[in-house]
Amino acid sequence: MNIQLTDTTTLLNYTTSLIYRLLVKQKSILYSLTTMLISVNCIAQNSILKVSYNTAIVSPENSIPYTEPYIVVNPTDEKNMVIGSIKVKDTGWETVAHVSLDGGESWVEKRLPIPDSVVFTGDPYLAFNSKGVLYYTMLGSLQKGIGQLLFKSSDKGKSWSVGVWVSTNFKLFFDHSTIAIDNSKESPFYNNVYAASHVNYRGSNRELLLAPFVSVSSDGGESFHQEGIFGPSLKNMNNGNAVVTSTGDIYFFYFVLMDDNGKWLEKHQLKVIHSEDGGKAFSNPVLISDEFTAYYPDAAINKSKRFKDRIYVTWTYTNEPDKGIYLSYKDADSKKWSDPVKVNDSLSVTPLISSIAINDKGIVGVSWFDNRNDPSTTCYDIYFSYSEDGGISFGKDYRITDQSSCPTMRKSGEALSRWKRGGDFHGLTTAGSDFHIVWPDARNGLFLPYYAKISLRRE
Repeated sequence: MNIQLTDTTTLLNYTTSLIYRLLVKQKSILYSLTTMLISVNCIAQNSILKVSYNTAIVSPENSIPYTEPYIVVNPTDEKNMVIGSIKVKDTGWETVAHVSLDGGESWVEKRLPIPDSVVFTGDPYLAFNSKGVLYYTMLGSLQKGIGQLLFKSSDKGKSWSVGVWVSTNFKLFFDHSTIAIDNSKESPFYNNVYAASHVNYRGSNRELLLAPFVSVSSDGGESFHQEGIFGPSLKNMNNGNAVVTSTGDIYFFYFVLMDDNGKWLEKHQLKVIHSEDGGKAFSNPVLISDEFTAYYPDAAINKSKRFKDRIYVTWTYTNEPDKGIYLSYKDADSKKWSDPVKVNDSLSVTPLISSIAINDKGIVGVSWFDNRNDPSTTCYDIYFSYSEDGGISFGKDYRITDQSSCPTMRKSGEALSRWKRGGDFHGLTTAGSDFHIVWPDARNGLFLPYYAKISLRRE
Protein backbone atom coordinates (compact mmCIF):
# COMPACT_ATOMS: atom_id res chain seq x y z
CA MET A 1 0.00 0.00 0.00
CA ASN A 2 1.54 3.33 -1.06
CA ILE A 3 0.20 6.78 -0.18
CA GLN A 4 1.75 9.77 -1.94
CA LEU A 5 1.80 12.92 0.17
CA THR A 6 1.87 16.39 -1.28
CA ASP A 7 1.73 18.21 2.06
CA THR A 8 4.16 15.95 3.89
CA THR A 9 4.36 17.60 7.29
CA THR A 10 0.63 18.07 7.78
CA LEU A 11 -0.37 14.60 6.66
CA LEU A 12 2.42 12.80 8.48
CA ASN A 13 1.55 14.58 11.72
CA TYR A 14 -2.08 13.67 11.22
CA THR A 15 -1.20 10.03 10.42
CA THR A 16 1.04 9.70 13.47
CA SER A 17 -1.63 11.19 15.75
CA LEU A 18 -4.29 8.92 14.27
CA ILE A 19 -2.17 5.80 14.70
CA TYR A 20 -1.42 6.65 18.31
CA ARG A 21 -5.12 7.10 19.15
CA LEU A 22 -6.10 3.90 17.38
CA LEU A 23 -3.31 1.86 18.95
CA VAL A 24 -4.39 2.91 22.41
CA LYS A 25 -7.93 1.73 21.67
CA GLN A 26 -7.16 -1.42 19.72
CA LYS A 27 -3.72 -3.07 19.80
CA SER A 28 -4.78 -5.72 17.30
CA ILE A 29 -4.46 -3.27 14.40
CA LEU A 30 -0.73 -2.71 15.01
CA TYR A 31 0.45 -4.71 12.03
CA SER A 32 -1.77 -3.09 9.41
CA LEU A 33 -1.13 0.44 10.65
CA THR A 34 2.62 -0.10 10.81
CA THR A 35 2.54 -1.39 7.24
CA MET A 36 0.70 1.72 6.11
CA LEU A 37 3.11 4.07 7.88
CA ILE A 38 6.26 2.41 6.56
CA SER A 39 4.99 2.45 2.98
CA VAL A 40 4.29 6.17 2.95
CA ASN A 41 5.98 8.06 0.11
CA CYS A 42 7.27 11.46 1.21
CA ILE A 43 7.94 14.17 -1.36
CA ALA A 44 10.80 16.56 -0.60
CA GLN A 45 12.92 18.69 -2.90
CA ASN A 46 12.95 17.00 -6.33
CA SER A 47 12.90 13.39 -5.19
CA ILE A 48 10.40 10.98 -3.68
CA LEU A 49 11.66 9.27 -0.53
CA LYS A 50 10.43 5.80 0.37
CA VAL A 51 11.45 3.78 3.44
CA SER A 52 11.21 -0.02 3.40
CA TYR A 53 9.98 -2.15 6.26
CA ASN A 54 12.18 -2.14 9.35
CA THR A 55 13.76 -5.61 9.40
CA ALA A 56 15.25 -7.33 12.44
CA ILE A 57 18.61 -8.82 11.47
CA VAL A 58 18.52 -11.16 14.47
CA SER A 59 15.37 -12.96 15.59
CA PRO A 60 13.42 -10.96 18.21
CA GLU A 61 13.17 -14.26 20.11
CA ASN A 62 16.90 -13.95 20.80
CA SER A 63 17.84 -12.79 24.33
CA ILE A 64 21.40 -11.55 23.68
CA PRO A 65 21.96 -7.82 22.99
CA TYR A 66 23.72 -6.78 19.77
CA THR A 67 25.26 -3.31 19.54
CA GLU A 68 27.15 -0.93 17.22
CA PRO A 69 25.98 -2.34 13.86
CA TYR A 70 27.77 -1.16 10.72
CA ILE A 71 26.81 -1.98 7.11
CA VAL A 72 28.52 -2.26 3.71
CA VAL A 73 27.29 -3.26 0.23
CA ASN A 74 29.34 -5.24 -2.30
CA PRO A 75 30.13 -2.98 -5.31
CA THR A 76 30.18 -6.07 -7.58
CA ASP A 77 26.86 -7.45 -6.29
CA GLU A 78 24.36 -5.05 -4.73
CA LYS A 79 22.34 -7.93 -3.28
CA ASN A 80 25.31 -8.85 -1.10
CA MET A 81 25.24 -6.80 2.11
CA VAL A 82 27.20 -7.44 5.28
CA ILE A 83 26.65 -6.03 8.75
CA GLY A 84 29.14 -6.13 11.59
CA SER A 85 27.95 -5.95 15.20
CA ILE A 86 28.98 -6.72 18.77
CA LYS A 87 27.26 -9.68 20.40
CA VAL A 88 27.25 -8.77 24.10
CA LYS A 89 27.35 -12.21 25.68
CA ASP A 90 27.73 -12.93 29.39
CA THR A 91 31.01 -14.69 28.60
CA GLY A 92 32.40 -11.66 26.74
CA TRP A 93 31.84 -9.46 23.72
CA GLU A 94 32.12 -11.14 20.32
CA THR A 95 32.17 -9.22 17.06
CA VAL A 96 30.20 -11.10 14.39
CA ALA A 97 29.07 -10.68 10.77
CA HIS A 98 25.52 -10.83 9.39
CA VAL A 99 25.45 -11.71 5.70
CA SER A 100 22.68 -11.18 3.14
CA LEU A 101 22.85 -12.47 -0.44
CA ASP A 102 19.31 -11.41 -1.40
CA GLY A 103 19.27 -7.65 -0.92
CA GLY A 104 18.42 -7.69 2.77
CA GLU A 105 15.48 -10.10 2.63
CA SER A 106 17.29 -12.62 4.83
CA TRP A 107 20.43 -12.63 6.97
CA VAL A 108 22.79 -15.30 8.27
CA GLU A 109 25.09 -14.74 11.25
CA LYS A 110 28.73 -15.72 10.73
CA ARG A 111 31.42 -16.09 13.36
CA LEU A 112 34.95 -14.98 12.55
CA PRO A 113 38.11 -17.00 13.35
CA ILE A 114 39.07 -14.82 16.30
CA PRO A 115 42.28 -16.08 17.96
CA ASP A 116 41.85 -17.95 21.24
CA SER A 117 44.22 -15.46 22.89
CA VAL A 118 41.69 -12.65 22.35
CA VAL A 119 39.49 -12.09 25.39
CA PHE A 120 36.88 -9.91 23.67
CA THR A 121 36.37 -7.91 20.48
CA GLY A 122 34.57 -4.66 19.64
CA ASP A 123 34.26 -1.62 17.37
CA PRO A 124 33.26 -3.43 14.14
CA TYR A 125 34.08 -1.63 10.89
CA LEU A 126 33.94 -3.01 7.33
CA ALA A 127 34.83 -2.02 3.77
CA PHE A 128 34.76 -3.65 0.33
CA ASN A 129 37.44 -3.08 -2.27
CA SER A 130 36.46 -2.48 -5.89
CA LYS A 131 36.76 -6.19 -6.73
CA GLY A 132 34.33 -7.32 -4.02
CA VAL A 133 36.88 -8.43 -1.43
CA LEU A 134 35.54 -7.61 2.03
CA TYR A 135 37.65 -6.36 4.93
CA TYR A 136 36.49 -6.44 8.55
CA THR A 137 38.46 -4.70 11.28
CA MET A 138 37.85 -4.72 15.02
CA LEU A 139 39.53 -4.25 18.37
CA GLY A 140 40.96 -7.34 19.99
CA SER A 141 41.69 -7.41 23.72
CA LEU A 142 44.66 -9.46 24.91
CA GLN A 143 46.09 -9.86 28.38
CA LYS A 144 48.99 -7.62 27.33
CA GLY A 145 46.98 -4.92 25.57
CA ILE A 146 44.33 -4.00 23.00
CA GLY A 147 45.21 -4.26 19.32
CA GLN A 148 43.47 -3.88 15.97
CA LEU A 149 42.62 -7.03 14.02
CA LEU A 150 41.81 -7.35 10.31
CA PHE A 151 39.93 -10.21 8.63
CA LYS A 152 39.27 -10.69 4.92
CA SER A 153 36.56 -12.50 2.91
CA SER A 154 36.71 -13.25 -0.82
CA ASP A 155 33.34 -15.03 -0.96
CA LYS A 156 30.87 -12.31 0.04
CA GLY A 157 31.26 -12.82 3.78
CA LYS A 158 30.55 -16.54 3.85
CA SER A 159 34.03 -17.41 5.11
CA TRP A 160 36.91 -15.43 6.57
CA SER A 161 40.70 -15.49 6.62
CA VAL A 162 42.79 -15.80 9.75
CA GLY A 163 43.07 -12.40 11.46
CA VAL A 164 46.08 -10.11 10.97
CA TRP A 165 47.24 -7.60 13.57
CA VAL A 166 47.72 -4.16 12.01
CA SER A 167 50.51 -3.56 14.53
CA THR A 168 52.42 -5.92 16.79
CA ASN A 169 53.43 -3.11 19.14
CA PHE A 170 51.30 -4.18 22.10
CA LYS A 171 52.64 -1.36 24.23
CA LEU A 172 50.08 0.71 22.34
CA PHE A 173 46.44 0.38 23.40
CA PHE A 174 44.22 0.79 20.34
CA ASP A 175 40.71 2.26 20.26
CA HIS A 176 37.99 2.87 17.66
CA SER A 177 39.28 0.75 14.80
CA THR A 178 38.31 1.85 11.28
CA ILE A 179 39.50 1.01 7.79
CA ALA A 180 39.72 2.79 4.42
CA ILE A 181 40.59 1.31 1.02
CA ASP A 182 41.96 3.11 -2.03
CA ASN A 183 39.55 1.90 -4.73
CA SER A 184 40.53 4.39 -7.43
CA LYS A 185 42.51 3.23 -10.46
CA GLU A 186 43.57 6.86 -10.89
CA SER A 187 45.51 6.66 -7.64
CA PRO A 188 49.20 5.67 -7.38
CA PHE A 189 48.18 3.79 -4.21
CA TYR A 190 45.36 1.76 -5.75
CA ASN A 191 44.26 -1.13 -3.49
CA ASN A 192 46.16 0.16 -0.44
CA VAL A 193 44.42 -0.71 2.82
CA TYR A 194 44.60 1.86 5.62
CA ALA A 195 43.83 0.85 9.21
CA ALA A 196 43.01 4.07 11.09
CA SER A 197 42.43 4.35 14.83
CA HIS A 198 43.99 6.05 17.83
CA VAL A 199 46.36 4.74 20.46
CA ASN A 200 46.93 5.23 24.17
CA TYR A 201 50.55 5.04 25.30
CA ARG A 202 52.99 6.26 27.94
CA GLY A 203 55.16 9.28 27.13
CA SER A 204 58.77 9.85 28.17
CA ASN A 205 57.60 11.01 31.62
CA ARG A 206 55.21 8.06 31.91
CA GLU A 207 52.22 10.35 31.37
CA LEU A 208 49.27 8.91 29.45
CA LEU A 209 49.07 10.29 25.90
CA LEU A 210 46.76 9.66 22.96
CA ALA A 211 47.34 10.17 19.23
CA PRO A 212 45.94 9.26 15.80
CA PHE A 213 47.44 6.07 14.38
CA VAL A 214 47.55 4.78 10.78
CA SER A 215 48.92 1.48 9.52
CA VAL A 216 49.30 0.72 5.80
CA SER A 217 49.06 -2.49 3.76
CA SER A 218 50.02 -2.58 0.08
CA ASP A 219 49.42 -6.33 -0.36
CA GLY A 220 45.68 -6.46 0.10
CA GLY A 221 45.69 -6.68 3.87
CA GLU A 222 47.99 -9.70 4.10
CA SER A 223 50.49 -7.68 6.12
CA PHE A 224 51.01 -4.14 7.41
CA HIS A 225 54.48 -2.81 6.67
CA GLN A 226 54.13 0.85 7.53
CA GLU A 227 52.69 2.35 10.67
CA GLY A 228 52.96 5.44 12.76
CA ILE A 229 51.57 7.93 15.22
CA PHE A 230 50.52 11.04 13.34
CA GLY A 231 49.52 14.47 14.58
CA PRO A 232 50.33 15.77 18.05
CA SER A 233 50.22 13.62 21.17
CA LEU A 234 47.24 14.71 23.23
CA LYS A 235 45.85 14.36 26.74
CA ASN A 236 42.48 13.17 25.47
CA MET A 237 41.13 12.56 21.97
CA ASN A 238 39.22 10.07 19.86
CA ASN A 239 38.96 9.40 16.15
CA GLY A 240 36.40 9.25 13.42
CA ASN A 241 37.10 7.45 10.15
CA ALA A 242 39.42 8.03 7.19
CA VAL A 243 38.43 8.56 3.55
CA VAL A 244 40.47 8.38 0.33
CA THR A 245 40.04 10.58 -2.76
CA SER A 246 40.32 9.38 -6.37
CA THR A 247 43.93 10.65 -6.46
CA GLY A 248 44.90 8.69 -3.35
CA ASP A 249 44.87 11.49 -0.78
CA ILE A 250 43.88 10.35 2.73
CA TYR A 251 41.82 12.47 5.14
CA PHE A 252 41.67 11.20 8.73
CA PHE A 253 39.31 12.88 11.22
CA TYR A 254 39.60 13.07 14.99
CA PHE A 255 38.47 15.23 17.90
CA VAL A 256 40.20 16.78 20.91
CA LEU A 257 38.66 16.93 24.39
CA MET A 258 41.45 18.39 26.56
CA ASP A 259 44.11 21.05 26.20
CA ASP A 260 47.83 20.31 26.57
CA ASN A 261 47.59 20.75 30.35
CA GLY A 262 44.89 18.12 30.73
CA LYS A 263 42.07 20.61 31.26
CA TRP A 264 38.73 19.81 29.66
CA LEU A 265 37.93 22.12 26.77
CA GLU A 266 34.69 24.08 26.95
CA LYS A 267 34.24 23.37 23.26
CA HIS A 268 35.62 20.16 21.84
CA GLN A 269 37.52 20.47 18.57
CA LEU A 270 37.00 18.53 15.33
CA LYS A 271 40.23 18.25 13.31
CA VAL A 272 41.60 16.50 10.23
CA ILE A 273 45.04 15.39 9.07
CA HIS A 274 45.88 14.76 5.41
CA SER A 275 48.37 12.55 3.56
CA GLU A 276 49.40 12.79 -0.10
CA ASP A 277 52.01 9.99 -0.10
CA GLY A 278 50.05 6.89 0.77
CA GLY A 279 50.16 7.35 4.53
CA LYS A 280 53.90 7.81 4.98
CA ALA A 281 53.45 11.32 6.37
CA PHE A 282 50.50 13.48 7.38
CA SER A 283 49.94 17.23 7.47
CA ASN A 284 49.60 19.35 10.56
CA PRO A 285 46.04 19.14 11.90
CA VAL A 286 43.43 21.53 10.51
CA LEU A 287 40.55 22.73 12.71
CA ILE A 288 37.14 22.16 11.11
CA SER A 289 34.93 23.23 14.01
CA ASP A 290 35.07 23.93 17.74
CA GLU A 291 31.31 23.54 18.06
CA PHE A 292 31.60 19.82 18.52
CA THR A 293 30.45 17.28 21.12
CA ALA A 294 32.31 14.04 21.87
CA TYR A 295 30.47 11.63 19.62
CA TYR A 296 32.29 10.05 16.70
CA PRO A 297 32.28 12.17 13.54
CA ASP A 298 31.63 10.35 10.26
CA ALA A 299 33.13 11.23 6.88
CA ALA A 300 32.47 10.29 3.26
CA ILE A 301 33.68 11.12 -0.27
CA ASN A 302 31.38 12.22 -3.11
CA LYS A 303 32.19 10.09 -6.17
CA SER A 304 29.56 11.54 -8.50
CA LYS A 305 30.59 13.51 -11.59
CA ARG A 306 28.90 16.64 -10.29
CA PHE A 307 30.73 16.83 -6.96
CA LYS A 308 33.64 14.45 -7.55
CA ASP A 309 36.04 14.16 -4.60
CA ARG A 310 34.11 16.58 -2.39
CA ILE A 311 34.91 15.48 1.16
CA TYR A 312 32.25 15.60 3.88
CA VAL A 313 32.26 15.16 7.63
CA THR A 314 29.23 15.21 9.94
CA TRP A 315 29.10 15.53 13.72
CA THR A 316 26.98 16.24 16.80
CA TYR A 317 26.82 19.45 18.83
CA THR A 318 24.74 19.35 22.03
CA ASN A 319 25.18 22.84 23.53
CA GLU A 320 22.30 25.32 23.52
CA PRO A 321 21.18 27.24 21.56
CA ASP A 322 22.90 25.72 18.52
CA LYS A 323 22.62 22.01 19.25
CA GLY A 324 22.09 19.77 16.26
CA ILE A 325 23.65 17.62 13.58
CA TYR A 326 26.18 19.53 11.48
CA LEU A 327 28.13 18.97 8.30
CA SER A 328 31.13 20.59 6.66
CA TYR A 329 32.65 19.88 3.27
CA LYS A 330 35.72 20.65 1.19
CA ASP A 331 36.54 20.11 -2.46
CA ALA A 332 39.76 18.19 -3.02
CA ASP A 333 41.44 21.12 -4.79
CA SER A 334 40.49 23.58 -2.04
CA LYS A 335 42.17 24.21 1.31
CA LYS A 336 39.10 25.70 2.96
CA TRP A 337 36.35 23.79 4.75
CA SER A 338 32.84 25.18 4.43
CA ASP A 339 31.08 26.84 7.32
CA PRO A 340 29.07 24.25 9.29
CA VAL A 341 25.70 23.42 7.74
CA LYS A 342 22.89 22.35 10.08
CA VAL A 343 21.31 19.13 8.87
CA ASN A 344 18.30 18.57 11.15
CA ASP A 345 15.24 20.76 11.61
CA SER A 346 14.16 22.57 14.79
CA LEU A 347 11.89 19.76 16.03
CA SER A 348 14.76 17.62 17.37
CA VAL A 349 15.14 17.47 21.15
CA THR A 350 18.61 15.95 21.38
CA PRO A 351 19.91 14.74 17.99
CA LEU A 352 23.01 12.55 18.39
CA ILE A 353 25.50 10.28 16.60
CA SER A 354 25.24 11.00 12.90
CA SER A 355 26.30 8.89 9.92
CA ILE A 356 26.79 10.00 6.32
CA ALA A 357 26.73 8.38 2.88
CA ILE A 358 26.51 9.67 -0.72
CA ASN A 359 24.72 7.94 -3.57
CA ASP A 360 25.74 7.71 -7.23
CA LYS A 361 23.78 10.87 -8.07
CA GLY A 362 25.79 12.90 -5.57
CA ILE A 363 22.90 13.14 -3.07
CA VAL A 364 24.24 13.45 0.47
CA GLY A 365 22.32 11.50 3.10
CA VAL A 366 22.74 11.90 6.86
CA SER A 367 21.09 9.82 9.59
CA TRP A 368 21.07 10.22 13.37
CA PHE A 369 19.49 9.23 16.70
CA ASP A 370 16.65 11.52 17.75
CA ASN A 371 14.54 11.90 20.94
CA ARG A 372 11.84 14.23 19.58
CA ASN A 373 9.06 11.68 20.11
CA ASP A 374 9.86 11.21 23.81
CA PRO A 375 10.13 14.33 26.00
CA SER A 376 11.88 12.26 28.71
CA THR A 377 14.60 11.40 26.11
CA THR A 378 14.58 7.79 27.32
CA CYS A 379 13.39 6.50 23.96
CA TYR A 380 14.82 7.30 20.55
CA ASP A 381 14.17 7.01 16.82
CA ILE A 382 16.37 7.15 13.73
CA TYR A 383 15.91 10.14 11.43
CA PHE A 384 17.32 10.96 7.99
CA SER A 385 17.72 14.03 5.81
CA TYR A 386 19.36 14.59 2.46
CA SER A 387 20.89 17.27 0.28
CA GLU A 388 20.64 17.51 -3.50
CA ASP A 389 22.96 20.51 -3.83
CA GLY A 390 26.19 18.96 -2.63
CA GLY A 391 25.66 19.60 1.08
CA ILE A 392 24.88 23.31 0.88
CA SER A 393 21.39 22.79 2.29
CA PHE A 394 19.19 19.97 3.58
CA GLY A 395 15.48 19.29 3.27
CA LYS A 396 13.04 17.94 5.81
CA ASP A 397 13.72 15.27 8.42
CA TYR A 398 12.26 11.81 7.84
CA ARG A 399 11.59 9.25 10.51
CA ILE A 400 13.12 5.91 9.48
CA THR A 401 11.99 3.82 12.45
CA ASP A 402 8.36 2.69 12.56
CA GLN A 403 8.56 2.20 16.35
CA SER A 404 10.59 4.03 18.98
CA SER A 405 13.37 2.24 20.84
CA CYS A 406 13.09 2.15 24.65
CA PRO A 407 15.88 -0.09 25.98
CA THR A 408 15.48 -1.67 29.40
CA MET A 409 18.04 -2.96 31.89
CA ARG A 410 16.06 -6.18 32.29
CA LYS A 411 16.62 -7.08 28.64
CA SER A 412 19.71 -5.16 27.51
CA GLY A 413 21.64 -5.29 30.80
CA GLU A 414 25.39 -4.67 30.38
CA ALA A 415 24.89 -3.26 26.89
CA LEU A 416 22.59 -0.52 28.22
CA SER A 417 25.01 0.23 31.05
CA ARG A 418 27.67 0.84 28.41
CA TRP A 419 25.55 2.50 25.69
CA LYS A 420 22.27 4.35 26.20
CA ARG A 421 21.49 3.95 22.50
CA GLY A 422 23.19 0.67 21.75
CA GLY A 423 26.51 2.03 20.58
CA ASP A 424 28.67 4.98 19.66
CA PHE A 425 27.80 4.71 15.96
CA HIS A 426 25.43 3.13 13.43
CA GLY A 427 25.79 2.35 9.74
CA LEU A 428 24.66 4.18 6.60
CA THR A 429 25.82 3.28 3.10
CA THR A 430 24.63 3.37 -0.51
CA ALA A 431 24.25 1.17 -3.58
CA GLY A 432 23.32 3.02 -6.74
CA SER A 433 20.78 5.67 -5.77
CA ASP A 434 19.52 3.78 -2.69
CA PHE A 435 20.65 4.27 0.90
CA HIS A 436 20.95 1.31 3.28
CA ILE A 437 20.84 1.88 7.02
CA VAL A 438 21.34 -0.27 10.11
CA TRP A 439 20.93 0.79 13.73
CA PRO A 440 20.70 -0.66 17.28
CA ASP A 441 16.97 -0.98 17.83
CA ALA A 442 15.30 -1.64 21.21
CA ARG A 443 11.59 -1.48 20.42
CA ASN A 444 11.16 -4.55 22.64
CA GLY A 445 13.65 -3.39 25.27
CA LEU A 446 16.54 -5.47 23.84
CA PHE A 447 19.22 -4.01 21.56
CA LEU A 448 19.10 -5.76 18.18
CA PRO A 449 20.38 -4.67 14.76
CA TYR A 450 17.60 -3.49 12.45
CA TYR A 451 17.85 -2.69 8.73
CA ALA A 452 15.94 -0.53 6.23
CA LYS A 453 16.38 0.65 2.66
CA ILE A 454 15.79 4.32 1.82
CA SER A 455 14.94 4.86 -1.83
CA LEU A 456 15.09 8.22 -3.59
CA ARG A 457 13.49 8.58 -6.99
CA ARG A 458 13.01 11.61 -9.19
CA GLU A 459 9.43 12.78 -9.70
